[in-house]
Amino acid sequence: MENLENKNTEQEVKTYTQEEVNKLLQSEADRRVSEALKKQQKKFDEAQKLANMSSEEKLNYEYNQKLQELNDREAELSKRELLAETEKQLNEKGLPTAVAALIIGKDAETTLTNITSFADIFNKAVESEITKRIGTGAPKANQNASGISKEQFKKMSLAQQAELFRTQPDLYKQLTN
Repeated sequence: MENLENKNTEQEVKTYTQEEVNKLLQSEADRRVSEALKKQQKKFDEAQKLANMSSEEKLNYEYNQKLQELNDREAELSKRELLAETEKQLNEKGLPTAVAALIIGKDAETTLTNITSFADIFNKAVESEITKRIGTGAPKANQNASGISKEQFKKMSLAQQAELFRTQPDLYKQLTN
């Protein structure tokens, strides 16, 4: 019984009056008609412009239109290639590829600069967050998980080294290698 009641409350449906439905349908129809009219008006204006041109002007106009279309396609292709290369470089650097569209530049050189800047900022932010969460910085060079460096191990007495060997053989091996 409780299951049925939960389903009923989760599936509450808003009911509309016939007048509200008619208004929604009318507004959607008006929007679509307006879009179609704008599109047709643009085509009509284009045809009117072409009708008023001489044959040489028409050829020149059509040539310019095709050239513009070709340039637009080439720009889109270049943008896709640059995006793919950006994602590849981010992936190689171990950075999230989801930000590729945000850091892409106008050319490859600008994009590379943006990637480098982003990598620095991202790595600093990650390091800062890790430090904040664990309360310590990154491990120092020549230190292991227990905090004993090779230099500290070398300064230990033989008795201390033997004790370390008995209690933590893996650490002892790490320090002696």
